[in-house]
Amino acid sequence: MKLKNSSLDQVIRNPITVTENMTFLEAREILLKHRVGRLPVLDNNKKPVGIITEKDFVRAIYKTRPVTIEKILVKDFMSKKLITITKKGTVYDCANLMRNNRISSVL
Repeated sequence: MKLKNSSLDQVIRNPITVTENMTFLEAREILLKHRVGRLPVLDNNKKPVGIITEKDFVRAIYKTRPVTIEKILVKDFMSKKLITITKKGTVYDCANLMRNNRISSVL
């Protein structure tokens, strides 16, 4: 089976996520520990509600001065506009979705 025809549930396993009520510092540690550039954000019901990227972290630091970074929560600086795909979609479907929306990741 070629990769482009593979369903996403065969390709993606256990994504690394954060919750919307985590602090900026907790989320940053997870991002650094796992060496990823973005993290899906889940609510208390484990439903995707946002995504945080390296750019969001930089923006949070810049915009929150003089507030101390320890007080900032993920929900305060995450991107809330989500573009999603179901696990039944294929790698090809996902690539098309990303190209058509000019994005580098989907949930």
